[in-house]
Amino acid sequence: MTHPPGTPQPDEPQGSSPSSPPPGWQPQWQPGWQPGPGHPGPGGQPGYGPPAGPPPGWYGGPPPYRLPDHPEATKALVIGIIALLGGFTCYLPLLLGPWAWLVGRRVVRQVDAEPGRWDGRGQGMGGYVLGVVATVLLALGIVAVVGFILFATGMMVWGSPDPIQGQSL
Repeated sequence: MTHPPGTPQPDEPQGSSPSSPPPGWQPQWQPGWQPGPGHPGPGGQPGYGPPAGPPPGWYGGPPPYRLPDHPEATKALVIGIIALLGGFTCYLPLLLGPWAWLVGRRVVRQVDAEPGRWDGRGQGMGGYVLGVVATVLLALGIVAVVGFILFATGMMVWGSPDPIQGQSL
């Protein structure tokens, strides 16, 4: 006859189950084995606790050395940002675009020429790109202003109707 799970079988002693140790069993401590954190060790002593940090040589040592930024890398980036964002507000800061372009190009060339001396190539490249964009917008603006002036003067000279006779000159 089968009994429901968890109830003792007739030939099985009371208080024993497959997942529990037999009565009177004690854990045997093996040499070199230590209990985990928070568990009692041999003789009821507490465990060894959490480790203090990574072992020596494992991800060890000081953080890797970082090269200093090029002295003009931040300047190139800031000038490029001012040129582009300022140009959207009042157009005059776009005049800084060529300067950002030149400073950024110089920084990128010097960082590439001496890779073990300087860092900051990303900042220099950012200033370079922003300077190029600002310079292109400056050139387009100059072309638009010159075109508008030529169009306006042309209309005044050749295309304006004579108010008295209603004819073109």
